[in-house]
Amino acid sequence: MIDEFKKRLKDFTKLRSELTKESDRGMSLYATAYIDKKLEILLKKKLIGSNKHLKEIFSFNGPVGTFSSKIKLAYSIGLIDKVIMSDINILRQIRNEFAHSEKNISFETDSIRKSCNKLKTKSSDDMECSREIFLNVASGISGVIAGVTVQTEKFEEKIPIDIEEKRSFYKKIKSLDQEE
Repeated sequence: MIDEFKKRLKDFTKLRSELTKESDRGMSLYATAYIDKKLEILLKKKLIGSNKHLKEIFSFNGPVGTFSSKIKLAYSIGLIDKVIMSDINILRQIRNEFAHSEKNISFETDSIRKSCNKLKTKSSDDMECSREIFLNVASGISGVIAGVTVQTEKFEEKIPIDIEEKRSFYKKIKSLDQEE
């Protein structure tokens, strides 16, 4: 577990270092792509199925193929809480604004600054620089996901029911229904 912790700390330090080198647009795209990938790794660790099955459900057209669907599923099965889910969605919205804007926008663009100020897991309400808020929240959430990934155990696959047992069970139900 200590080796895993050291690896996660090294990943966190590398992420922050890489993010600080990026432009505002680059930071938003890199950070959210990183979180998206880490959510996928977390979900694959939790969910059951063959590698082929998991690859299919996380494919572009699969039920968990989008960043948004990964966020929703991670929350719905209890891997992240409501506050983290909300903040990841805000990061995703900021990313979308950067990705789809034809203008040269920054973290100080009014709409992005307002979105950054809505982030609940920022380290201080006194922070004024939206870039710093985004960096701290994105890297903090990455750390949370890393910690949850280390602690997560796979769901248990249901044991297939013997067909004869199933038929016997339905016969008992049917006979109870007929007695009434």
